[in-house]
Amino acid sequence: MSVPAASGPDADSRPIHLLGVGAQKAGTTWVQRYLAQAPECEPGFDAEYTIFDCLDTPEHTVTRSLIFERARAELDAVESATPTHPNNLLRLAMMADQRVYYDYFADLSRRPGIRMTLDVTPNYALLPLRRYRQIRHEFAVRGVRAVALFVMRDPVERIWSQVRMNQQRGKRRNPRSEIELVRERYRRPTVEARTRYEHTIERLDEVFAADVHYEFSERLFTEKALRRLCDAAGVTYRPTDTADRANPSPKHESLPDDVVAEIVAHYRATYLAVQERFGIEDLSALWPSARLLD
Repeated sequence: MSVPAASGPDADSRPIHLLGVGAQKAGTTWVQRYLAQAPECEPGFDAEYTIFDCLDTPEHTVTRSLIFERARAELDAVESATPTHPNNLLRLAMMADQRVYYDYFADLSRRPGIRMTLDVTPNYALLPLRRYRQIRHEFAVRGVRAVALFVMRDPVERIWSQVRMNQQRGKRRNPRSEIELVRERYRRPTVEARTRYEHTIERLDEVFAADVHYEFSERLFTEKALRRLCDAAGVTYRPTDTADRANPSPKHESLPDDVVAEIVAHYRATYLAVQERFGIEDLSALWPSARLLD
Protein backbone atom coordinates (compact mmCIF):
# COMPACT_ATOMS: atom_id res chain seq x y z
CA MET A 1 0.00 0.00 0.00
CA SER A 2 1.29 3.46 -0.81
CA VAL A 3 0.80 6.67 1.04
CA PRO A 4 -0.86 8.95 -1.58
CA ALA A 5 1.71 10.25 -4.05
CA ALA A 6 2.85 13.84 -4.03
CA SER A 7 0.85 16.03 -6.38
CA GLY A 8 2.03 18.46 -9.04
CA PRO A 9 3.65 18.12 -12.46
CA ASP A 10 7.18 18.07 -11.08
CA ALA A 11 6.50 15.00 -8.94
CA ASP A 12 4.92 13.19 -11.91
CA SER A 13 7.60 13.96 -14.49
CA ARG A 14 10.73 13.06 -12.59
CA PRO A 15 12.26 9.62 -13.07
CA ILE A 16 12.17 7.36 -10.02
CA HIS A 17 14.96 5.63 -8.15
CA LEU A 18 13.29 2.79 -6.28
CA LEU A 19 15.17 2.00 -3.10
CA GLY A 20 14.11 -1.44 -1.85
CA VAL A 21 14.98 -1.63 1.83
CA GLY A 22 13.75 -5.10 2.76
CA ALA A 23 12.71 -6.92 4.66
CA GLN A 24 15.07 -9.82 4.30
CA LYS A 25 13.24 -13.06 3.39
CA ALA A 26 10.10 -11.14 2.43
CA GLY A 27 10.20 -11.59 -1.34
CA THR A 28 12.55 -8.76 -2.28
CA THR A 29 14.65 -10.85 -4.68
CA TRP A 30 11.51 -11.75 -6.63
CA VAL A 31 10.39 -8.09 -6.59
CA GLN A 32 13.74 -6.94 -7.97
CA ARG A 33 13.65 -9.47 -10.80
CA TYR A 34 10.08 -8.59 -11.69
CA LEU A 35 10.69 -4.83 -11.78
CA ALA A 36 14.08 -5.13 -13.50
CA GLN A 37 12.36 -6.79 -16.48
CA ALA A 38 10.08 -3.80 -17.05
CA PRO A 39 11.00 -2.00 -20.29
CA GLU A 40 10.95 1.33 -18.42
CA CYS A 41 13.50 0.10 -15.84
CA GLU A 42 17.30 0.24 -15.95
CA PRO A 43 18.66 -1.66 -12.93
CA GLY A 44 22.33 -1.16 -13.75
CA PHE A 45 25.02 -3.74 -13.14
CA ASP A 46 23.58 -5.46 -10.07
CA ALA A 47 20.44 -6.26 -8.09
CA GLU A 48 21.72 -5.52 -4.57
CA TYR A 49 24.32 -2.77 -4.54
CA THR A 50 24.96 -3.04 -0.76
CA ILE A 51 26.64 0.38 -0.62
CA PHE A 52 25.06 2.10 2.35
CA ASP A 53 24.77 -0.92 4.64
CA CYS A 54 28.51 -1.57 4.20
CA LEU A 55 29.14 2.04 5.22
CA ASP A 56 26.63 2.43 8.04
CA THR A 57 25.98 -1.03 9.49
CA PRO A 58 29.06 -3.18 8.72
CA GLU A 59 28.31 -5.35 11.75
CA HIS A 60 25.14 -6.55 10.01
CA THR A 61 26.63 -7.57 6.67
CA VAL A 62 29.10 -10.19 5.47
CA THR A 63 29.19 -8.55 2.05
CA ARG A 64 31.77 -5.89 2.85
CA SER A 65 34.80 -8.19 2.98
CA LEU A 66 33.58 -10.05 -0.10
CA ILE A 67 33.39 -6.79 -2.06
CA PHE A 68 36.96 -5.91 -1.08
CA GLU A 69 38.18 -9.37 -2.02
CA ARG A 70 36.55 -9.27 -5.45
CA ALA A 71 37.69 -5.69 -6.08
CA ARG A 72 41.29 -6.70 -5.37
CA ALA A 73 40.94 -9.50 -7.92
CA GLU A 74 39.56 -7.05 -10.47
CA LEU A 75 42.40 -4.63 -9.74
CA ASP A 76 44.94 -7.43 -10.21
CA ALA A 77 43.33 -8.19 -13.56
CA VAL A 78 43.58 -4.55 -14.62
CA GLU A 79 47.22 -4.40 -13.52
CA SER A 80 48.04 -7.49 -15.59
CA ALA A 81 46.10 -6.17 -18.60
CA THR A 82 43.58 -9.02 -18.32
CA PRO A 83 40.00 -8.24 -19.45
CA THR A 84 37.60 -8.04 -16.48
CA HIS A 85 34.25 -6.68 -15.44
CA PRO A 86 35.18 -4.01 -12.88
CA ASN A 87 31.81 -3.99 -11.11
CA ASN A 88 33.28 -4.22 -7.64
CA LEU A 89 35.80 -1.49 -8.38
CA LEU A 90 32.85 0.70 -9.30
CA ARG A 91 31.10 -0.44 -6.12
CA LEU A 92 34.16 0.58 -4.09
CA ALA A 93 34.14 3.96 -5.82
CA MET A 94 30.50 4.36 -4.76
CA MET A 95 31.46 3.54 -1.18
CA ALA A 96 34.43 5.93 -1.24
CA ASP A 97 32.37 8.79 -2.67
CA GLN A 98 28.60 8.34 -2.60
CA ARG A 99 28.21 10.98 -5.33
CA VAL A 100 29.37 8.24 -7.72
CA TYR A 101 26.31 6.19 -6.71
CA TYR A 102 23.87 9.07 -7.19
CA ASP A 103 25.44 10.18 -10.48
CA TYR A 104 25.47 6.61 -11.79
CA PHE A 105 21.74 6.09 -11.33
CA ALA A 106 20.86 9.65 -12.40
CA ASP A 107 22.74 9.01 -15.67
CA LEU A 108 20.89 5.71 -16.17
CA SER A 109 17.56 7.48 -15.67
CA ARG A 110 18.35 9.85 -18.54
CA ARG A 111 18.46 7.04 -21.10
CA PRO A 112 15.63 7.08 -23.65
CA GLY A 113 12.50 5.34 -22.42
CA ILE A 114 13.78 4.84 -18.86
CA ARG A 115 11.46 5.88 -16.05
CA MET A 116 12.93 3.98 -13.12
CA THR A 117 16.25 2.78 -11.71
CA LEU A 118 16.50 0.18 -9.02
CA ASP A 119 18.53 -0.90 -6.00
CA VAL A 120 16.91 -3.55 -3.79
CA THR A 121 19.19 -4.22 -0.83
CA PRO A 122 17.31 -5.72 2.17
CA ASN A 123 19.93 -4.50 4.64
CA TYR A 124 18.92 -0.93 3.82
CA ALA A 125 16.12 -1.44 6.36
CA LEU A 126 18.84 -0.87 8.96
CA LEU A 127 20.06 2.48 7.64
CA PRO A 128 20.02 5.47 10.00
CA LEU A 129 17.81 8.51 9.51
CA ARG A 130 20.67 10.67 8.24
CA ARG A 131 21.39 8.24 5.40
CA TYR A 132 17.77 8.15 4.25
CA ARG A 133 17.81 11.95 4.28
CA GLN A 134 20.99 12.03 2.23
CA ILE A 135 19.60 9.59 -0.35
CA ARG A 136 16.39 11.59 -0.69
CA HIS A 137 18.26 14.90 -1.02
CA GLU A 138 21.00 13.77 -3.39
CA PHE A 139 18.55 12.28 -5.85
CA ALA A 140 16.28 15.32 -5.62
CA VAL A 141 19.07 17.73 -6.61
CA ARG A 142 19.72 15.48 -9.62
CA GLY A 143 16.09 15.66 -10.71
CA VAL A 144 15.26 12.13 -9.55
CA ARG A 145 12.49 11.15 -7.13
CA ALA A 146 13.68 8.61 -4.57
CA VAL A 147 10.88 6.20 -3.62
CA ALA A 148 11.33 3.67 -0.83
CA LEU A 149 9.87 0.15 -0.89
CA PHE A 150 9.44 -1.91 2.27
CA VAL A 151 7.91 -5.39 2.16
CA MET A 152 7.12 -7.02 5.52
CA ARG A 153 6.45 -10.62 6.48
CA ASP A 154 5.04 -12.39 9.53
CA PRO A 155 7.97 -12.03 11.99
CA VAL A 156 7.92 -15.72 12.93
CA GLU A 157 7.93 -16.79 9.29
CA ARG A 158 10.67 -14.29 8.42
CA ILE A 159 12.96 -15.50 11.20
CA TRP A 160 12.27 -19.16 10.46
CA SER A 161 12.97 -18.62 6.76
CA GLN A 162 16.24 -16.86 7.59
CA VAL A 163 17.33 -19.82 9.70
CA ARG A 164 16.52 -22.24 6.88
CA MET A 165 18.37 -20.09 4.36
CA ASN A 166 21.46 -19.96 6.56
CA GLN A 167 21.33 -23.73 6.90
CA GLN A 168 21.11 -24.19 3.14
CA ARG A 169 23.89 -21.73 2.32
CA GLY A 170 26.28 -22.55 5.15
CA LYS A 171 29.47 -24.36 4.32
CA ARG A 172 28.82 -26.66 7.27
CA ARG A 173 25.24 -27.47 8.17
CA ASN A 174 24.44 -27.00 11.84
CA PRO A 175 23.44 -30.42 13.21
CA ARG A 176 20.81 -28.91 15.51
CA SER A 177 17.15 -28.88 14.50
CA GLU A 178 15.51 -25.86 12.91
CA ILE A 179 13.33 -25.51 15.99
CA GLU A 180 16.37 -25.28 18.26
CA LEU A 181 18.05 -22.77 15.95
CA VAL A 182 14.96 -20.57 15.70
CA ARG A 183 14.56 -20.56 19.48
CA GLU A 184 18.21 -19.65 19.95
CA ARG A 185 18.50 -17.00 17.25
CA TYR A 186 15.30 -14.94 17.31
CA ARG A 187 16.81 -12.66 19.99
CA ARG A 188 20.14 -12.16 18.24
CA PRO A 189 20.87 -8.50 17.38
CA THR A 190 21.36 -9.31 13.68
CA VAL A 191 17.97 -11.05 13.57
CA GLU A 192 16.15 -8.55 15.75
CA ALA A 193 17.39 -5.57 13.71
CA ARG A 194 15.77 -7.06 10.61
CA THR A 195 12.51 -7.93 12.35
CA ARG A 196 11.71 -4.74 14.26
CA TYR A 197 9.76 -3.30 11.35
CA GLU A 198 8.41 -0.42 13.42
CA HIS A 199 11.84 1.22 13.58
CA THR A 200 12.28 1.13 9.80
CA ILE A 201 8.72 2.38 9.26
CA GLU A 202 9.28 5.32 11.58
CA ARG A 203 12.40 6.43 9.71
CA LEU A 204 10.88 5.90 6.26
CA ASP A 205 7.72 7.82 7.15
CA GLU A 206 9.75 10.75 8.44
CA VAL A 207 12.03 11.03 5.42
CA PHE A 208 10.10 9.71 2.41
CA ALA A 209 6.59 10.71 3.52
CA ALA A 210 4.36 10.22 0.46
CA ASP A 211 7.15 8.52 -1.49
CA VAL A 212 7.17 5.22 0.37
CA HIS A 213 5.39 2.06 -0.70
CA TYR A 214 4.55 -0.60 1.90
CA GLU A 215 3.47 -4.12 1.16
CA PHE A 216 3.17 -7.50 2.89
CA SER A 217 4.77 -10.59 1.39
CA GLU A 218 1.67 -12.64 2.25
CA ARG A 219 -0.30 -10.75 -0.41
CA LEU A 220 2.55 -9.61 -2.64
CA PHE A 221 1.97 -12.23 -5.33
CA THR A 222 -1.47 -11.01 -6.36
CA GLU A 223 -2.47 -8.90 -9.32
CA LYS A 224 -3.81 -6.16 -7.05
CA ALA A 225 -0.56 -5.89 -5.09
CA LEU A 226 1.61 -6.02 -8.22
CA ARG A 227 -0.43 -3.26 -9.84
CA ARG A 228 0.11 -1.10 -6.75
CA LEU A 229 3.82 -1.90 -6.85
CA CYS A 230 4.11 -0.95 -10.51
CA ASP A 231 2.21 2.29 -9.91
CA ALA A 232 4.62 3.20 -7.12
CA ALA A 233 7.63 2.32 -9.29
CA GLY A 234 6.36 4.24 -12.31
CA VAL A 235 6.29 1.23 -14.65
CA THR A 236 3.56 -0.60 -16.52
CA TYR A 237 2.00 -3.64 -14.85
CA ARG A 238 2.81 -6.96 -16.54
CA PRO A 239 1.18 -10.32 -15.74
CA THR A 240 3.77 -12.84 -14.58
CA ASP A 241 4.21 -16.32 -13.14
CA THR A 242 4.04 -15.68 -9.39
CA ALA A 243 4.62 -19.37 -8.63
CA ASP A 244 8.26 -19.04 -9.68
CA ARG A 245 9.72 -17.81 -6.38
CA ALA A 246 13.31 -16.74 -5.75
CA ASN A 247 15.52 -18.29 -3.06
CA PRO A 248 12.89 -20.68 -1.64
CA SER A 249 13.60 -22.19 1.78
CA PRO A 250 11.60 -25.41 2.11
CA LYS A 251 10.27 -26.30 5.55
CA HIS A 252 11.38 -29.59 7.05
CA GLU A 253 9.40 -29.47 10.29
CA SER A 254 6.70 -27.42 12.02
CA LEU A 255 7.33 -24.88 14.75
CA PRO A 256 5.55 -25.81 17.98
CA ASP A 257 3.05 -23.29 19.32
CA ASP A 258 5.15 -22.67 22.43
CA VAL A 259 8.09 -21.51 20.27
CA VAL A 260 5.81 -19.37 18.12
CA ALA A 261 4.23 -17.85 21.24
CA GLU A 262 7.67 -17.08 22.67
CA ILE A 263 8.70 -15.20 19.51
CA VAL A 264 5.37 -13.38 19.26
CA ALA A 265 5.68 -12.21 22.86
CA HIS A 266 9.20 -10.94 22.20
CA TYR A 267 8.09 -8.98 19.12
CA ARG A 268 4.71 -7.94 20.52
CA ALA A 269 5.52 -4.24 19.96
CA THR A 270 6.22 -4.96 16.29
CA TYR A 271 2.89 -6.69 15.76
CA LEU A 272 0.95 -3.92 17.48
CA ALA A 273 2.83 -1.13 15.67
CA VAL A 274 2.15 -2.68 12.26
CA GLN A 275 -1.48 -3.28 13.13
CA GLU A 276 -1.96 0.35 14.17
CA ARG A 277 0.10 1.92 11.36
CA PHE A 278 -1.81 0.13 8.61
CA GLY A 279 -5.23 -0.06 10.29
CA ILE A 280 -5.42 -3.85 10.19
CA GLU A 281 -8.39 -5.02 12.24
CA ASP A 282 -7.54 -8.74 12.24
CA LEU A 283 -3.77 -9.09 11.98
CA SER A 284 -3.97 -12.88 12.32
CA ALA A 285 -5.69 -13.03 8.93
CA LEU A 286 -2.49 -11.63 7.43
CA TRP A 287 0.08 -12.99 9.88
CA PRO A 288 -1.14 -16.31 11.36
CA SER A 289 1.29 -16.12 14.28
CA ALA A 290 -0.58 -13.03 15.53
CA ARG A 291 -3.28 -15.37 16.84
CA LEU A 292 -0.99 -15.92 19.83
CA LEU A 293 -0.84 -12.25 20.81
CA ASP A 294 -2.03 -11.96 24.40
